[in-house]
Amino acid sequence: MPSDEKTLAAIGAIATGESSARLYVAPAPPDQPKRLHLCVRGAPGAVRVTGFLEAYRDLLVRQTQAAMRRAATEYQKAGDAEVAGRLRSMAGALPAARRAADKKSKGRSVRTVSGGLPTLGHRH
Repeated sequence: MPSDEKTLAAIGAIATGESSARLYVAPAPPDQPKRLHLCVRGAPGAVRVTGFLEAYRDLLVRQTQAAMRRAATEYQKAGDAEVAGRLRSMAGALPAARRAADKKSKGRSVRTVSGGLPTLGHRH
């Protein structure tokens, strides 16, 4: 997992379902040849993950939360308490954001809302 605040926030939003951005992986350093690292688009060697991620969302949330806490500890040691506090706050909010995204996605169907008329495909 990356350790910078912006990337961790982006991966957290993807993990919880708040963001429809795609997930990317990149090869790990040479000392870890059989591993892949999560990253954002545009990272060197990044490849988009395709397929159904729902089965892995809870694991992704837990791993992202742990990475945020590790990064917060490192920022705290480096003397940047403000960033460390933001990362801890984001880490604590991830499970609730995941539950909220689940509830949001279980909205009423468009056909129910529109009375059967065709719409742009939004759920309400």
